[in-house]
Amino acid sequence: MKRLWQRISFTLVEMLAVVVIIGLLVVAGIPAFMRIATSGSVNSSLRQVSNALSLARQYAITQRTITRVVFPYNNTGIAYTNSEYISFAVVASNRTAIGTAPAGWNYIGKWEYLPMGSVFYYYLNTSAGSLNKLSSDSNVPYPTNGAAGGTLAYIEFQPTGAATVPPSLKLNYLIIQEGFVTSNVSGTPGENGPGVLTGGGHIGNNAGTITVDSMIGHISVTRK
Repeated sequence: MKRLWQRISFTLVEMLAVVVIIGLLVVAGIPAFMRIATSGSVNSSLRQVSNALSLARQYAITQRTITRVVFPYNNTGIAYTNSEYISFAVVASNRTAIGTAPAGWNYIGKWEYLPMGSVFYYYLNTSAGSLNKLSSDSNVPYPTNGAAGGTLAYIEFQPTGAATVPPSLKLNYLIIQEGFVTSNVSGTPGENGPGVLTGGGHIGNNAGTITVDSMIGHISVTRK
């Protein structure tokens, strides 16, 4: 009986040791898992937005019109909860003739949202030399057709497929990074995303850039 108990006791000790080892491995693996998950979120966001830009460009060419991908941010001016820095949509102009200015804008798709864990970096930065500066317009209905106009940042495509660029720049830059919107945004997103403004507004380590050139509207993605 004593030998049997000794054998059982030894087995229980082994089981406890295995449980402890497994626990340590799980704890050590959580940060790596989180990094993989957030990295995948940023990658998915980059694909999602670049696809929307490609759709807008193709629509502009085939319909001989002007299109935009629009982005709400903290100065949009119309309350639309939980949309700033995480959503985007495609609109097309309803101009009456080729060569005329847009008389208004219509949504040609629904609002889309970045996967959880990703945000747009501050894309209407007015500081000199900013690599992430887009134009803005207060005449786009927001958030639906027929609504009042809201100030939205945008990337615009012409019927030729070329992209309109912000003044003094040659390219449109759009940066997506790891982060979360934790509240209604009242300022510039920081390193960890809008809401809680930490990091002094720097771009985080887990980020990517979408670039649209002006000549042919080529869309490229660069991963940081």
